Amino acid sequence: MNSRSLDRKYLFKVSKIVFRCVARNRGEDINNLSVNTSLNNDLGLDGDDVDELFDDITKYIREDLADFDYYKYFNDEGSFALSFNFLFAILLLPLKIIMSVIHFLLSILGTNIGFSRRLPIRFGMKKSDFKLSELIRLTYAKEWNDFDILLAEIESDLKAWQYKFQDRFNQRYKS
Repeated sequence: MNSRSLDRKYLFKVSKIVFRCVARNRGEDINNLSVNTSLNNDLGLDGDDVDELFDDITKYIREDLADFDYYKYFNDEGSFALSFNFLFAILLLPLKIIMSVIHFLLSILGTNIGFSRRLPIRFGMKKSDFKLSELIRLTYAKEWNDFDILLAEIESDLKAWQYKFQDRFNQRYKS
């Protein structure tokens, strides 16, 4: 086996671990995630949630994430609590509750129309996107130049794995 094949296998393994950890941490269906999903802007990951996700990942992958530039991508845990945005968040609470009730009713009916309970509004300062592909890169190898090429090679395999994983999960827990 050549080193390219070994790199591909290890990258696929790391990618699966990262996808499982993100899905578990955010309560997302694994099929809704892609390498282009932004952890901070699409999934609303901030503050202690980032620490919990990184702790979860480091249980499986022995990578020191301590030198990661956290503030470039994520807000602190309570960064918007004392601002005008906190009042805005409180005002949106009824809408969030209505969206959750609709999602619950649709799940009882077994209907999946791609409805999301998450509000598309972000609070605090908009930070640079931190995509799943970057998290995979961070946990795989911080300074590997051919990363994007190799990730593109495994992206279809990763998508097929996501569907199989979700099917097994549904059979085991939702039946």
